[in-house]
Amino acid sequence: MRVELAPSRRHYNQSMLQDLRYALRLLGKDFGFSAVAVLTLALGIGANTAIFTVVNAVLLRPLPYPQSKRLVLLYARDAKRPTGQGSFSMIRLNQLRSQSRSFSNVAGFCSDTFNLTGVDQPEQLTAARVSSNFLQTVSVHPALGRDFLPEEDREGAKPVVLLSYCLWQRRFGGNPNVVGSALTLDSGAYTVIGVLPAGLDLPAPGLDLLATNLYGFSRFTREQIRLGAGYITAIARLKPNVQIQQAQAEMDVLNGRYLHDNAGLVDANPDLRLMAGSLRSILVDNVKLALLVLCAAVGAVLLIACVNVASLLLARATGRRKEFALRAALGASRRDLIRQLLAESLVLALAAGALGLALAVAATRLASRSDQLNLPRAGEIHVDWQTLAFMLAVSVITAIFFGLLPSLQASKPDLNAILRESGRGTAGSVRRNRVRSALVISQVAVSMILLIAASLLGRSFLMLERVDPGFDPRHVLTMQVTLPAAKYAAASEKNNFFREALRQISAAPGVESASASLSLPLNSNVMVPIQVVGDALLPFGKRPLAYWQSITPDYFKTFGTRLVRGRFFTEHDNENGAGAAIVNETLARRFWPNQDAVGKHLIVARAELHVEVVGVVADVKTSTLDADTGGELYSPYDQRPWPAMYIEVKTTGNPLALAGAVRTQIARVDGDLPVTNVRSMEDVVADSFAQQQTTLWLLGAFAVIALLLASIGIYGLVAYSVEQRRQELGIRRALGARPSDILGLVLGEGLALTVAGVAVGLGGAFLVSRALAAMLFEVSPTDPLIFAGMALLFVAVALIASYLPARRALDVDPAVALRE
Repeated sequence: MRVELAPSRRHYNQSMLQDLRYALRLLGKDFGFSAVAVLTLALGIGANTAIFTVVNAVLLRPLPYPQSKRLVLLYARDAKRPTGQGSFSMIRLNQLRSQSRSFSNVAGFCSDTFNLTGVDQPEQLTAARVSSNFLQTVSVHPALGRDFLPEEDREGAKPVVLLSYCLWQRRFGGNPNVVGSALTLDSGAYTVIGVLPAGLDLPAPGLDLLATNLYGFSRFTREQIRLGAGYITAIARLKPNVQIQQAQAEMDVLNGRYLHDNAGLVDANPDLRLMAGSLRSILVDNVKLALLVLCAAVGAVLLIACVNVASLLLARATGRRKEFALRAALGASRRDLIRQLLAESLVLALAAGALGLALAVAATRLASRSDQLNLPRAGEIHVDWQTLAFMLAVSVITAIFFGLLPSLQASKPDLNAILRESGRGTAGSVRRNRVRSALVISQVAVSMILLIAASLLGRSFLMLERVDPGFDPRHVLTMQVTLPAAKYAAASEKNNFFREALRQISAAPGVESASASLSLPLNSNVMVPIQVVGDALLPFGKRPLAYWQSITPDYFKTFGTRLVRGRFFTEHDNENGAGAAIVNETLARRFWPNQDAVGKHLIVARAELHVEVVGVVADVKTSTLDADTGGELYSPYDQRPWPAMYIEVKTTGNPLALAGAVRTQIARVDGDLPVTNVRSMEDVVADSFAQQQTTLWLLGAFAVIALLLASIGIYGLVAYSVEQRRQELGIRRALGARPSDILGLVLGEGLALTVAGVAVGLGGAFLVSRALAAMLFEVSPTDPLIFAGMALLFVAVALIASYLPARRALDVDPAVALRE
């Protein structure tokens, strides 16, 4: 039995190789057709391969840590703010670590910054403070040196740091002797105990170093931490056989216990709930929907490309009918013909796949380096064996998809009918081309869905751009300065620095005003509990929260924010003046509806901090342009000094051109302070919706490609139909048909296909667009103007595509056509 099968297999393999060689020769001779087919498919395969590479790295691939599926993120969520991951207090973290039974390890962390001084060029380093068991929790070991020790996590311990691999290479040239050396960070001596492994993106990507001792967080005092200030997030590892749902149930129990035992603390808020979520899922939540939308879009582009090539193959097969008939007459079976045609399809698909892979490599390099996409795990985006396997699989599947139908059609030649033909047949065009017509209708339908989706996102983006942010970002330069606690411990020292720095900056040429603030508009992230004086006194945890800003007097002048009532801060609102506050309109309406908020009194954060509302300003967007504005309270900086502040400079010209001069003025006050995050405010605003803009551009590009391919499909079908109906059109002309009649006949065929495709596409778009609702801003997923506009656009494009072959139909000479 084996002896009989071996020759058959050899024969089959030889036949396949012969088919592939013949396909290469044949397609090489028909270079024009091959080039069009390969380029069309390469667009679809390349786009799908690029998106797969991104999705595989971001959504599918496990985190690069042992048993990463058991890593969870522990965070706080306010019932009044159901999105995002909030922080909790050090007291809650200690409760979790001592009382939780669901986790084998719980490690807290918080973002921080350090000023590196004592070197030629001072630099601000991005850092995280972590529990001493952080690396143990994620099962990572230092690449050089040692891990943190438990005793280094206590207050008063000798400060130590672990350098990131990138900082070690960039600042210290990869010198292993850096371990054990001392660095001057925030005017204090820190000992380097090791170097982290390359590619570690926890607890956040791009960090320069890790420090332990969470009590040393630079932005809160020990007293604020003791009162329950929230600044901690945690990573935990589930115990074996414990599911995340069980951990969440235990968190709810612990949360109730915390509220009972710590009612007087700031974060003992009944609306605050501790959450446990899969670390990988949380990391990708903000980009998951956009990536899935792009996956669907590139899949649609590939589908349209396949349909286009299938139509080309059907038309090409018609011209090869005599060849197929002759081969069949000489003994070729239908199986042989199908195999030969599929071999040609496979050659086209593999050539397109190779070109598509080159496009994907270029696209993924751009994606991994793009800040606008804001992709988590961007450093892991690269073409690997999985990408190559995906490309090959898509190429083979694509070859079968676009090649099978033409192969089945062409492999059943009617020998008698074909061999009797003396020229082009005159068989009925619509009936003969019904398969190609169905393909064109599907192209139009899928293209319509893409166009409508892109248009909905486009209109949403335009609505977002028209939102009034409550400030004028033009000609405003921003930067950040962080004062080290060791050098600027007292409130007066902080006040003196910013007072002098802003005085120096304001005196510089080209500067209209200068100010400082805790955060920039669209980036407010500090909230405080407030209590209206005169109302029933509430515990800290039950007091309503408001966004809080600490600002210098010229802040509103710099941003052009409108004063509604009362006054702005002045230099008299200093550490010696009475407590003052300015509130936005939202907060004023919330607490004093139909009343004048000016003159009212509030208790902010701590019971002893009483302030009087001296002004009401227009709402400024606190987080994103598409989010509702929250209540916001502004305090004079001199009364609420903060170590890390943004400096804003209103200029008369290009703000970035003054960055060097502003740095010089700050250096005159303190030459050891690095200046970071230098950007124009217009760039800050643009960055707030950069991801939406990039998604829109990509989806719009895919929609345009789909429209172009569908138009080519309509053009090709109508042109082919005209060529096949030359005799019919000649007879019509000979019988007196006017040019307008011929033109209407041909245009009508293209229009009928388009209308059918548009109708199907509108129905599909009605269903698909609802999935986009979460990405839309002030736009209905079924906006009738967009649906109608895209339908009319497609009809217009189809008429143009049909008009060109229709014009050729008018040139048919009746005498010549009748002789064919």
